[in-house]
Amino acid sequence: MQKITTAILFLFSLTCFSQTTQITDPNFEKTLIDLGIDSDGIVNGQVLTSDIAQVTHLDLSTSNHLPIETLTTGVSWNKSLKGFTSLKVLNVSGIGYWGGIYDVAPVLDLTEVTNLEELYFTNTGTDFMNEIYVIFLGNNPNLKVIESFDTGRLSTIDLKGSDLNTINLNINLEGDTNDFGCCGNICVNVTNPVDAQNEQGLYANWNVIYTNNSGLSITYSDDCDLFFDIKNHELKAIKIYPNPVTSNLYIETTQNYEQVEIFTLQGRLIKSFLPQELYNIAELPSGLYFVKVKSKNRETIQKLIKN
Repeated sequence: MQKITTAILFLFSLTCFSQTTQITDPNFEKTLIDLGIDSDGIVNGQVLTSDIAQVTHLDLSTSNHLPIETLTTGVSWNKSLKGFTSLKVLNVSGIGYWGGIYDVAPVLDLTEVTNLEELYFTNTGTDFMNEIYVIFLGNNPNLKVIESFDTGRLSTIDLKGSDLNTINLNINLEGDTNDFGCCGNICVNVTNPVDAQNEQGLYANWNVIYTNNSGLSITYSDDCDLFFDIKNHELKAIKIYPNPVTSNLYIETTQNYEQVEIFTLQGRLIKSFLPQELYNIAELPSGLYFVKVKSKNRETIQKLIKN
């Protein structure tokens, strides 16, 4: 009986120590292998949970395997880096992040990374740009630094909940006027927007710096505009198809728009159209592009794959 019990305990321990976490982006997994984190050294869509649970610093900005379009771990596509339970410092600058879903607003949800202290997310890198509209940090009470030298199309940072504990927080944000999507107002979602705006109460020791010469501004709210729409993935007012595309591109929308622009991942404008029935882009080289649909009151940007 004792031998059977011992055998069961042994098998149970093997099962516990061999648990795996799904990795949906092969370039992300290749990077984890290069960093010595993924111990099996094989791109197989998974990593030992014990490997990632002990990581405290993760710098993806110097990866040789870009773009890393999604940081999804586990079965929930929108929960980034779930399983990195010890992670304190994260750098996702210029990795080509998109979020993995092409018809919804790109978000970076880090609420599962509860020990996170520092986040660096400069939009533009050497070869790729991130596409992040919202960053969810509402369950990260240890935050100390949020920094970006190019915020891109970021519209919301959610700190509501975390702000009850983040006594000393440094936020340093800059806009890049050479970035075609930059810059505008960033709404910071907090528990008490009046105190945050007046740098008092819970926010008395927050150090918030941003450059407004590029049009960047910061406001505080307890219910940021677009916050719930984007969190619930409802940004589908404009349909661009087919995607991937070979030659003719179509735009379907109930809204009036004035111009369609196509940019490289580096932000260089290469095509501009007035509204028409179809948009012929057959001459463009195969690759990834951004399509911007402009109207008087808004701009919509979506990623496009050209075959």
